[in-house]
Amino acid sequence: MDRAPQREIGLDILRGMAAFLVVCIHFPLEVRGGNYLDGLARVAVPLFFVFSGYFYQNTVKRNREAAQIKKMAKIFLGGNLLYFAWRAWMHILNGTASEWLNGVFSPAAVKAFVFKNESPVGVHLWYLGAALYVLILVYFLRKCSLMKWACMLSIPLLVINICFGTWSTLLLGKTIPNNCTRNFLFVGLPFFCMGYAVFANQEKLAKMVQKYKKLLWPAMALLCVLNCAEQMFLFRNDLLVNKDLYITTPFLVFVLFVYFAFGCKKFFAGKMLAQIGKKYSLTIYLLQCMADEILFPIIRACGLQNIYLKMHAVVVFAVCLGAAVLVEKLQKRYKNSDAAY
Repeated sequence: MDRAPQREIGLDILRGMAAFLVVCIHFPLEVRGGNYLDGLARVAVPLFFVFSGYFYQNTVKRNREAAQIKKMAKIFLGGNLLYFAWRAWMHILNGTASEWLNGVFSPAAVKAFVFKNESPVGVHLWYLGAALYVLILVYFLRKCSLMKWACMLSIPLLVINICFGTWSTLLLGKTIPNNCTRNFLFVGLPFFCMGYAVFANQEKLAKMVQKYKKLLWPAMALLCVLNCAEQMFLFRNDLLVNKDLYITTPFLVFVLFVYFAFGCKKFFAGKMLAQIGKKYSLTIYLLQCMADEILFPIIRACGLQNIYLKMHAVVVFAVCLGAAVLVEKLQKRYKNSDAAY
């Protein structure tokens, strides 16, 4: 079934918003209430998995599953190699290359990289490994006609994630390392299946969204309030150690996605956000940490670090967006020059 054009625009807008929220997670705004934005921004990475699941049937119809895996593998390898080269250069300049290499290739680091998607060269690169593993896993699940069971298993996986992640200190009396729950199995697969299920039930969901559209904004507002209350409870009781998925996060992800998929025809700065989401979100994701590591020493040398930290995510996002646009123009110029010959 063909999707209506406004649905694609709505999802591109949401993708652009998610790209900014990812930056907010890694570079929170040091302003009053900025810590609550960090908790709300945790919808961002799950949303990218939902996007993959939602569009997966189109990939299947075009027999592009293997090609999609190959493309993701290239992005995974390219992102990790980029940050390996960057980190190596920085440690060479600091004279700590030997110690750093020992850490990167230690058995513990290799084990975490292979089994828990934790990259030793970039904390944000776990998503690339998780996305690759999910695509490979889903490929075989479909071949074995097990996607229905995978979707049913998603809810228990999310419950385990929350109990052993954000709420582990309270429920278990100890803090479980982030990478035990922030990986392909406890984040990637459940949210991919959410998108997969939304696509399978899009007719029903579209009708429901149109019927109850006026209630979705109050629902999103309520979920945001509950998310902040959840953060406040954990923080005030010294229980907020792992900050990944909150109880409210999956519900907020679902409501956001169905609204922008089936109910959003226009949005503030919608065209700009749609362009960012469609063309530049991956580049922004990849470059964010590198951009900050270049910017911060320069800004600190100018004595502007306090102002910078208050606008941290905004500045990093803007710089990465500019770099993404520049990369796109250079690629077009390169292709045009090749065509001329």
